[in-house]
Amino acid sequence: MGPRKSQVVYIWTCRYNESYHSATGTAVTTSSNNRRNTHEADADRRLIYITDIDSWCMLAIVSTVPSLQAAFLRDFVYRHIEFKTHVGVQVPTSGFQNFALEFHLPFYACKKGPELVKDQRLKTNQKPLRRTGDLQFLKLAPFQTDASGLDDCIYEAQISVLVTGVDHWSWTAFAFVDTYYKGPENQESVEHYLEQVQYGARLDPLTEGQYYAEPPVWRPREYFLRVLESRVKQVKREWHNTVFRILQRIEPQTHDDLLSEPEHRQGHVLDRDTQIFFDKTIRLLQQMSYLISLTVDAWMRFMNVELAYFTNLENLPGKQRTPIMLISEINKEVEDLLVLRKNLDHQRDLLYGLSQKVR
Repeated sequence: MGPRKSQVVYIWTCRYNESYHSATGTAVTTSSNNRRNTHEADADRRLIYITDIDSWCMLAIVSTVPSLQAAFLRDFVYRHIEFKTHVGVQVPTSGFQNFALEFHLPFYACKKGPELVKDQRLKTNQKPLRRTGDLQFLKLAPFQTDASGLDDCIYEAQISVLVTGVDHWSWTAFAFVDTYYKGPENQESVEHYLEQVQYGARLDPLTEGQYYAEPPVWRPREYFLRVLESRVKQVKREWHNTVFRILQRIEPQTHDDLLSEPEHRQGHVLDRDTQIFFDKTIRLLQQMSYLISLTVDAWMRFMNVELAYFTNLENLPGKQRTPIMLISEINKEVEDLLVLRKNLDHQRDLLYGLSQKVR
């Protein structure tokens, strides 16, 4: 991926010393460049939040990560670049004690704007890292661009998070979040979170600001579930918005059967615009349904195979929301994704039936 002019990275480091914590009830917080706690810490947690990561930033991170975590980070970077879906745990059965808790949630975002926004990050083949496209082919549907002249565009985007460490008291969480389609000033930018700190609100960017960064969650498995719950909710919202906007355009066609009117036919042969509408819309609905299915399948595999790594967290003290509550919330969001997928499949089948009837 090609370089950009600048890359702003949010790094939040917390250290925990048993004697200080038990005396004050708070953690000692430092910046990555100015550590004021001169005592040896019993725990060390670091959060790294990066939006629209490019190749130069990836190189900087990979070159500084501890060797025990290098393999985990390599796989993490690969999945993020390749738009992969994954929710999983890696714990080596032998060797040094280390771990990786990881998820990747790709989605399609639909955003209204005066023009299509291109992802400026490039692959080695000089194509954008994330694909984008307008929805001009949906203009056949009875939909008029609003008076502002804005129209809908669709964007590939992904949220990837890795929590990895040598043990449960020394770990780092990485978050790579695509925000290029939102514009430079958005509430997921690094600048936005730094501005909130100036106002006294230390929000955790890895949770989309849904939780405060203080007091910190020290246990990596519990923190992973908190971040996953926050981001699954965000991805569900993005999917709901995208599905709603697209179905809003095509449902009048499938329900009212407007294509039966003579103006859309030429002797029972579809005109070019109508054929493009059918082909591209059916393909888009298939792609959206498939991507949602990958997320649902990844979560179901996690529940069936790797949930055991989180079963003993319920007995840990001092939790605002228990792991069982977080998992239950994620399940609800995944069930909503299943409903969205069924709606997509239903509209795709209706469109396919109409296309066969008028050919």
